[in-house]
Amino acid sequence: MTSPSIHDQMLDAIEFFHYSQRFKNKLFTFLLGRAEYLREVLMDLRVLQSSHINALLCCRESRGLKQVLKEWLPRGYLFEHISFQSSDWESAVRASLQAERMPVLVFHGNEDKVFPPSRFHSEALNAAHALSSYKVFFLSKRRGLVVDNRFKSHPSPAEISEYLDSPHQINIGPEALSFFHKQLAASSVDLVLTEARHGALFQEIFTHSGSGTLFSIHHQDACRAAVLSDVRDISLLMTPYIQSGAVLPVSEDQIASEIENYHLAVVNGQIVATAKLSTYGESAEIAKLCTLPRYRGRGRARELVQQIAESARRTGKKSLFALTIDPKVAFLFKGLGFVESDRRDLPEAWQKNYDFSRPSRAFVLKL
Repeated sequence: MTSPSIHDQMLDAIEFFHYSQRFKNKLFTFLLGRAEYLREVLMDLRVLQSSHINALLCCRESRGLKQVLKEWLPRGYLFEHISFQSSDWESAVRASLQAERMPVLVFHGNEDKVFPPSRFHSEALNAAHALSSYKVFFLSKRRGLVVDNRFKSHPSPAEISEYLDSPHQINIGPEALSFFHKQLAASSVDLVLTEARHGALFQEIFTHSGSGTLFSIHHQDACRAAVLSDVRDISLLMTPYIQSGAVLPVSEDQIASEIENYHLAVVNGQIVATAKLSTYGESAEIAKLCTLPRYRGRGRARELVQQIAESARRTGKKSLFALTIDPKVAFLFKGLGFVESDRRDLPEAWQKNYDFSRPSRAFVLKL
């Protein structure tokens, strides 16, 4: 197995610290329906603690839980057992977090159901709301929501309604999905359904790709021009595309020097898609079209391309062209009215700097 290069390791570190800073001092609540789930995510929790991200663990009382806490407390895991039945549980949790410990809020007398709804899930979620939790994680042995054998990483409320109103195969069952749907309507806290396995929480919290299903009502979408403070996020977003060969390498310095040419799709302040617009006389090229994995297939890139096309039209451009080696991106361009064309028909100024050995397909849109 080939070890990652120093460059790739540095990019991974930048991505990690990006999310560490974004979530610093935020409170994440984790609902662990079974004690063995805690064993699976111990290392993930250690990373959260080292990153100064607050974590509240909500667990059912059991012998297994007592054993895990007894076994791992001496190893440096700063767990603090707090009973939900205690009248001062909320102040005890806040004091534990203030002391940089990891409170384990324990619930008694709940039925053993992995998926909601159950008394445990409802009470734990109410506790998360009372403590102003930033995000709530439901851990299980399933990766997330699967509908008709297709994994759903970020279903919208409208999509969830459709899944519930029409016949579908739902891996967690319609009752659990209805629970998530109702909770979204009743609160503003994001919910995540993810697998209780080593590394899953790390991937969900500290990487662009995520690992589970995000249930969120926050869809404050916008497309805007990039600014210098976006350079690092743009670079991180493009990294997997560059590594796969879908996008040609570009440094942060190069992005910064051409920042006025970059356009962004943003959701809740997070950059989820980017593209670069370069002009060649009466034509313009859309390049570096990249989307975060969780937001692919959700129309972000489509909306971004449409807005770029409208902007190019307003500035007097006669045509817009793009190249790609990705069949899915080619399908996107065709759906927007682009017509596949010969690369030799593109502007001569562009051809001078292009490597025709690349297996790219060209698409042109008349404006």
